[in-house]
Amino acid sequence: MSCKKKNKKEKKQKLQQWGLLHSITEGTKNFPLTQKRNSIGRYRKCNLVINQPKLSKIHCTITLEKIQNATEGRLDHIVYLQDHSTNGTYLNNQLIGKGNKVKLRHKDEITLNHCRLTHPTPKYGFLFDDYLLCPRATDESELSRIKLSPIIGKGGYGSVYLWEDFKTKTQYAVKVIEKIKVIDRKKEGHQPKHINYANEITLLKEIDHHGIIKLYEVKETDTEIYLFMEYVKGKTLLEYIIHKINKEKIPYTEKEAQKLFKNILKIVKYLHQKGIVHRDLKPDNLILTGSKTKTEVKLCDFGFSRIIPLDGNLSTKIGTEYYVAPEVLLGKKYGKECDLWSTGVLLYIILSGNFPFHPRREDNIDLQKQILDIDFYFYDGLFDDISPAAKNLINRLILGDPKSRLNAEEALSHSWVIGKGDLISDENYLISEEIIKRKKVQQKQREIRLLEKHNSSSFSDREESD
Repeated sequence: MSCKKKNKKEKKQKLQQWGLLHSITEGTKNFPLTQKRNSIGRYRKCNLVINQPKLSKIHCTITLEKIQNATEGRLDHIVYLQDHSTNGTYLNNQLIGKGNKVKLRHKDEITLNHCRLTHPTPKYGFLFDDYLLCPRATDESELSRIKLSPIIGKGGYGSVYLWEDFKTKTQYAVKVIEKIKVIDRKKEGHQPKHINYANEITLLKEIDHHGIIKLYEVKETDTEIYLFMEYVKGKTLLEYIIHKINKEKIPYTEKEAQKLFKNILKIVKYLHQKGIVHRDLKPDNLILTGSKTKTEVKLCDFGFSRIIPLDGNLSTKIGTEYYVAPEVLLGKKYGKECDLWSTGVLLYIILSGNFPFHPRREDNIDLQKQILDIDFYFYDGLFDDISPAAKNLINRLILGDPKSRLNAEEALSHSWVIGKGDLISDENYLISEEIIKRKKVQQKQREIRLLEKHNSSSFSDREESD
């Protein structure tokens, strides 16, 4: 083959590149995926040759397959990772097993011979970039134009924009984090809210659940970080509760609350089964979408989340104070039980439209003292029409001893959640005139408190040390 023909063939392959293996280890280069079947191993005829004795001749293969989408009349694609090794190929810390084949998704992590759970810094590791799926914004000028899109959310370190990929017409929620704001806050002497976006990205790659916002792509410039996420049209749970209080004088009937809370528990159970603790469960991080007859809930913001260590203990004092468990406030070692405390607080709010712990309480007891003493009440006027089963579930979640709290699976089996308790149905949800008057008086106060909470921020008392 002449040099001219060879160069022409190489150029053609570059134009047809459909993915990239982005190296996460020193001494290993990025590898463009241009073939339908790409082999990795120490055999000299592999597409990616890694000449190490611990690797198999053909350690694993990555294959692109096109499938016909009959519903939408177009071609879709699936990427498979197959393990051919003796020593193991790992996908997101899970052993695939020799001869087994699994789907490979955008931003999945592939490690050879061992995973991060046993070797935090793997010798041979890659992140998979799916060029057929990820957003097309590439250079800095193109990224900067995203900020001309409508703003759909704001935070202390940046904004979230609704951006449409002009080629695929797909809409994304793009979180843009301004690095300079983090630096400025440190210079001003304030204790900065800890942000570990690399950790958030790693965790979101582990997750594939319909109740959790998907992260598709991450891009970074010298001044900003761009997170391309699934766009969900809807309201946060906090906004929805305020809306219902204004319109219906009550946040949720028990029947509505039961369905919503059951879905929240399913999400928490999934995370805990994956070995992930969220640490910032609150109405602001739950988005409700869908129709009146079929409402779905989606969890977002994994900035404070962590993979649970082998000893099961975390240590950082972190979260949002209204929802944080006492063991976290005290700086003790803690685990996934802290999320169940937060779900108890969520259920209290969903049913009553108020907080179990609040600094503007009539007795003026400090918020942290209320939490540490488990000092909360089922107030008259707010809980008159709430069943004993619902109150029992709250009491079994908002417990001082983490080991005594229900776990997610146990909470899902609680009589109130499965509908076998004394659940008050919509038909029997009758409110007396006296209670309606009291609810109207309390309505504005609850709305003010909820809005105050909406403007409050999460906290972290130090740089991340988990």
